[in-house]
Amino acid sequence: MKAAYLSKINSPLKISNKIKYGDLRTGQVLTKISYSGVCKSQIFEISGGRDNKKYVPHLLGHEATGVVVKKHKSVKKVKVGDRVILTWLKCKGKQSENPKYFDGKKIINSGSVTTFNSHSIVSENRILKLPENISLKKGVILGCAFPTGAGIILNQIKSRDRKKIAIIGLGGVGVSSLLTALNFNFSEIYAFERDGRRINFLKKNIKTNKKIFFKTPSKFNLIKYQNYFDYVVDSSGSTAGIEFGFKIQNYNGKLIFASHPHKNSKIKLDPFELIKGKKIYGSWGGGTKYEKISSLIFKYFKNIKNFEKIFNQKIYPFKKINKAINDLRLNKVLRPIIKV
Repeated sequence: MKAAYLSKINSPLKISNKIKYGDLRTGQVLTKISYSGVCKSQIFEISGGRDNKKYVPHLLGHEATGVVVKKHKSVKKVKVGDRVILTWLKCKGKQSENPKYFDGKKIINSGSVTTFNSHSIVSENRILKLPENISLKKGVILGCAFPTGAGIILNQIKSRDRKKIAIIGLGGVGVSSLLTALNFNFSEIYAFERDGRRINFLKKNIKTNKKIFFKTPSKFNLIKYQNYFDYVVDSSGSTAGIEFGFKIQNYNGKLIFASHPHKNSKIKLDPFELIKGKKIYGSWGGGTKYEKISSLIFKYFKNIKNFEKIFNQKIYPFKKINKAINDLRLNKVLRPIIKV
């Protein structure tokens, strides 16, 4: 098979067409990947931000769509020919051991799911059937960005009516939170993004009859809006974003962050603000138990208007995967898609 793997920290992925793999084991499914998304998590891994040097060389990628081509006899969840979502979120099914791949005699490590490869051995509990009315290309972000962003709104915010919400960081997860929030009766929706080009792009392409206040944090009247929002969702990937969100939430407020600052980064908070009632929570995949709320996730996903333009689904051929990663790093694209 072909694959792009991390062979050295802070280096482009190595592309090889001669990767080999062994027989399937308990709980494993062999999937032919159709499309893979690229997430900021992979950028952190490439830079060593996850303290992951000890696992290199390693395959990457954790959201994709594909078709089941083979399965171990222990797998009951899917059958050969099924179109599936590949996701890092744990679903129902067996947890298999992590497969190993080979580039010549060199062992390539991997996790329960990888997607920067033409064929992937996936643990049964990291796949979900893709609804028939969602295309393989469109369904890619159902592996990570959308269930995480939507999950925060659906799972971690219980009282939404007439509440004020701020969303910080308009990447794949942040935009997914924003689009899901539009389905509810929030009194005010603010969306913060450092990149002015991204703000203009989303203003033009998000179609809704609800008012969204798009703002750049550096130009925001922090004094006026300090302690203002009932809910703050941060997916900026920076400690500065979390600290900004903490300042603008009110004393009954809740800050939920699903971002991944560098491993050695620290956030600075005023502890007295916690005493006065502010709350801060990390979010692991939006708290999504996928099968349990899949019908809701798919419902809101299918209701998105102007989907292709919002997510700016630029398709990169597999051989251009390093360009796709670099374009995401430079904010040139919202969610690059690799055609495998």
